Amino acid sequence: MTKVLIYILNTIILFFISLFQDTVKVEITAPEQVTAGTTFEVTVTIYKGDISGFANYTQYLPIGYTANIKEIQLGDFTFKDQKIIVGWMSLPPQPVIRFTYEIHVDPTAEGPLLLSGTFNYLKNKQKESVESTPVSVIIKPSELVSTTPDTSVEEFNLNNIFCYRQIVKSENEFIVNYLINVKGLQRDKLAKIQEKIPEGFNAIPVETNEGTFSFKDNSVKILWMALPPQQQFTVSYKLIPQTYITDKPQLVGAFSYMENGTTKMKPIIEKEFLNKPIMAEVQKQKSATYYSQQLTTQNQQQVSNQQQNIITQQQYYTQQQQKQQAYTQEKQQKTSTTYKPYQQKVTQAKEPPISQLYNIPVPETGVIFRVQIGAGRKKINYVAFFKSLNVFEKIRMEQHEGWFKYTVGKFDKYKNARDKRNEIWQTTPIKGAFVTAYNNGVRITVQEALMITNQKWIK
Repeated sequence: MTKVLIYILNTIILFFISLFQDTVKVEITAPEQVTAGTTFEVTVTIYKGDISGFANYTQYLPIGYTANIKEIQLGDFTFKDQKIIVGWMSLPPQPVIRFTYEIHVDPTAEGPLLLSGTFNYLKNKQKESVESTPVSVIIKPSELVSTTPDTSVEEFNLNNIFCYRQIVKSENEFIVNYLINVKGLQRDKLAKIQEKIPEGFNAIPVETNEGTFSFKDNSVKILWMALPPQQQFTVSYKLIPQTYITDKPQLVGAFSYMENGTTKMKPIIEKEFLNKPIMAEVQKQKSATYYSQQLTTQNQQQVSNQQQNIITQQQYYTQQQQKQQAYTQEKQQKTSTTYKPYQQKVTQAKEPPISQLYNIPVPETGVIFRVQIGAGRKKINYVAFFKSLNVFEKIRMEQHEGWFKYTVGKFDKYKNARDKRNEIWQTTPIKGAFVTAYNNGVRITVQEALMITNQKWIK
């Protein structure tokens, strides 16, 4: 009853405040600091006055943060691709709107988290936007509660994605082992292990199962461009202390993976598994993968040998033909007259490279960002079309998923591509331009590109 009275009283106060405000205003309320690996609440208050009709509120979160609605009276809440959207087909009549959502923090997060949103609405049939004042939330390092051994569950539930850690001491070194279950996930998607390591240690890889290992700023990362074929697999690395220690190091981290187009995270939990029956199944899958790869290699070698034999035979026949032609030419020269008519020497022009002759583009390597400015089902004279829209720079056309897509720019930093997108918004009528990403020439999601390059999303 008390909560209801407080809510009614706050609503009345906000109503009278809004009567004296001529401008639309957005406020975000959040705690000053939270601990990594926990969840906290964010309240958004929109002072809209007498504005009505269609409107929405948008807000972006960095990778590693997820959002869920907790309390909203009107409007639809969605969170996808790190973007929060609250939409209203028709704004409620109240002059003040308020809703609350929860943010879950990645266990490896640390430092300030800036929260800022935009309220978009229609006024006199024109689109208007109001941004909130940014609010900073300090993310404190985790208290390492996730490293507590999990002894409550003896069996391994293979219906859930998990990542377990077991540290084994070997003389003055520590072997960090991981057991990962990815049953049900697509194998062509990205995944990553990331752990915070205490100061005073060096880390070197032991077994990465086709993953890329890196150690920088007391952070260990193992990145997979595509998941291994096994449903359950292990990886490991070695921690070498700079001075002699006896206690096991305290680690905290998460396993990130892609599912249904979004990044999901599982905290890494300390659990014994090296001497459990599940390791027999892991070894069985590992052996099956090894023999499958060996068989594939042998088949490829056989095909290569067959192709080499064909090439060798072709070379033999070519040599025989050349010998025959040389013999015929020599015989003709001996029987011909010594008189030779004047022949003008003609210098043969040097042929251009094949890539220029057939306009073959140079293959791209690494991760790059571009800005897409349009797409269509039919091919058009896009140079003339986009010139009419005030775009005079070089435009790249590609065919993707049945569409002709047009992009500009080439950037290795997401921020530079973001700036280019904003420039197009401001200097052309193309308000739907957005950033795209490519890895070795293949289009991927921006979210995947940020994960690969370890860049942060910037609004």
